[in-house]
Amino acid sequence: MVNDKSEQIRLTFEDVIKNQNKMRDIVKAKIKNNDILHEEECKNWMHVCAYALMTWGKTIHSYLDLPMVRIHMGCVHTFALSFMDWKDKHVVISVRGDDYDFEIKVLWELLYKYMMHIFPKALDEALHISREAEKREAASSFGFSANRNLEGV
Repeated sequence: MVNDKSEQIRLTFEDVIKNQNKMRDIVKAKIKNNDILHEEECKNWMHVCAYALMTWGKTIHSYLDLPMVRIHMGCVHTFALSFMDWKDKHVVISVRGDDYDFEIKVLWELLYKYMMHIFPKALDEALHISREAEKREAASSFGFSANRNLEGV
């Protein structure tokens, strides 16, 4: 990261976009190949998810809807990280004594759907966490209050 605060907004936004593109490319490849996340990919997956989803990954929850049952997969960030633990192309999820068996592709598709929902929100968040955002929200004009103090309007 650059120490010059004037470039902070650009770099923050670019970091988020770069990681969203990485995450989208990885997930699309996994869907196409019905593949797991391999050990060498796991090393970078946490970083990619954190930057791509920002705090929105923790606030939006994911659900897998099936006939007669809705499976809560956790917040989207936790759901994305769970792919590091799945080592088989078939995933079994137990709900109330019933086992549901899926190809991992189904879960990648679910993650992709939630990512596309979160990405614009994460980009917006990246734009609002910079020093430049604070400057934009600062008072643009000044006036005198009733007690004759100069205040921003």
